[in-house]
Amino acid sequence: MTLREKHLPIFEGGRPYFIDEQSWSVFQAYVRDGRTIREIGQELGLSTSKVGMIVARVERELEVPRPPGHGEGRMSLDSPIEDLALSGRARNALRKAGCETIRHLLEKDFSRAVRRLGPITRDEVVTALREHGFDSPPTLAGERNQRLTDLDRELSRLREQIDETSRHWQTRIERLEHRLRKLHEEPDSD
Repeated sequence: MTLREKHLPIFEGGRPYFIDEQSWSVFQAYVRDGRTIREIGQELGLSTSKVGMIVARVERELEVPRPPGHGEGRMSLDSPIEDLALSGRARNALRKAGCETIRHLLEKDFSRAVRRLGPITRDEVVTALREHGFDSPPTLAGERNQRLTDLDRELSRLREQIDETSRHWQTRIERLEHRLRKLHEEPDSD
């Protein structure tokens, strides 16, 4: 069965919510419109390998089973993590950590380091969860919250230092102005 035969019916329903617009338009151009990977790449300014990867990824995401009654944008705890529209790096890191569904992700203890799940990727996952109405696991957001607290504290200290330095210079300026006024008030001794 060709990709066209396999996926042609899905185009009638419009873009699935879990696939971004650019990827969907590439997939449509290839499968529904029958354009070549080279043509699509030239039109969009993408390499043929990038276009091929997009087509393969969309096909894989279309194959992922979704819970029954799964409507546009609505996710349940049993939704696959692909529905969060994460980067490939984040998806791969979560999969390797054993997170197949939103439920697995929310129940996972992230207090220990997870390979390839650094601060930027953690922020991406936390943001995606929030956008879809889920609270992130405290151990996932904990590092981010600690960084925010540390930055707030550092900013407060810096403001205090600036204020203190400002007061110091203001006092010196006032003393010099006072001395200058005194000198202006003194009579000349010629």
